[in-house]
Amino acid sequence: MKEGLCPHCGKTVELDYTVGFRATCDHCQGDLHVCRACAFHAPGQHNGCSEERAPMVSDKERQNLCEWFQWGDNAPGTGMSEAQKAKAALERLFARKR
Repeated sequence: MKEGLCPHCGKTVELDYTVGFRATCDHCQGDLHVCRACAFHAPGQHNGCSEERAPMVSDKERQNLCEWFQWGDNAPGTGMSEAQKAKAALERLFARKR
């Protein structure tokens, strides 16, 4: 198991090594297999993805069936305010020391 931040609420979630198509956040029930949480998510590139073979996904915040999905450590939290990002970083820091 590993940890990551939910791309919707920013809270820490425990993840399997592969995030399934139907995986959801335990806190907000938001989808986790979403483009915004993917390591290949690249808003400035064609299709919003750096993986050229990935299918076109119109809604980057909803569950999708892209088989190229890989959990990205920098992607979760996109769209959160600076205060929310700071709070999530502190929660991760102190959660690891317990």
